[in-house]
Amino acid sequence: MIHCMTLPSDLTHKANLPLLYQMLVLLMIGSMTMIWSYRPVEAASCPLNIGGVYKTSVSAAVFYIFDDCKMAPMKREAIYFSYFESWSQVRTVSASTLNQVQPAAFDFVPWGPLRSFEQGSLIKVVSDPRVYLVLEHNRYPIESEASFARLGLRFDWVEDVDPRVLDAYTVASMVTESANLPEHYVFKYRDDPKVYRIVLEDGILKKQHISNEQSFEALNYQWDRIAVLGREIVYSDS
Repeated sequence: MIHCMTLPSDLTHKANLPLLYQMLVLLMIGSMTMIWSYRPVEAASCPLNIGGVYKTSVSAAVFYIFDDCKMAPMKREAIYFSYFESWSQVRTVSASTLNQVQPAAFDFVPWGPLRSFEQGSLIKVVSDPRVYLVLEHNRYPIESEASFARLGLRFDWVEDVDPRVLDAYTVASMVTESANLPEHYVFKYRDDPKVYRIVLEDGILKKQHISNEQSFEALNYQWDRIAVLGREIVYSDS
């Protein structure tokens, strides 16, 4: 039940009220005025569908509409099919309609949720510099640029993704140094062509030699995403 408070009839004669009571009443009036005058701000409507893809009849360029009603071109076919399963999703509109949508701050569309990422992929969203390492069904946040370098990784391996890609992985523990690599991490030493991965045996992290190309590829690793470490990083053999 909501109880309404009735103000005293002699409110206009404030001089007759104790000072503290006057202050209390004024605060109540101010609070009620704020509540009564509040109106929610409605979000501006987008002239095109959020998450849609559009082109004009005079150009083959395809544009994706982001959640904030900004657009960017889909420059590669592979990017398009990381969002959609066929070209039938593309809608043709007039140039004047398309131009009602403002361009995004970045002139590209990141990888979408339909793409499968291999082991060892490095991903991030455009709006956040945090980089994640993908291993199995987990994404490991990398603590800092210094940690990134110690892990033997390269910044040109990092790929921008749609936020839904991040949501598909479980957030794992922070990776801070190469002396405590996560399970399934793949690497080699600078002076040795052998490729290893980190395995957990009896609660101890060890390195396991991946003996051939077939085994490496069956584990869904990438040949161009093998971290390179120095010999100061020591793990016992599995």
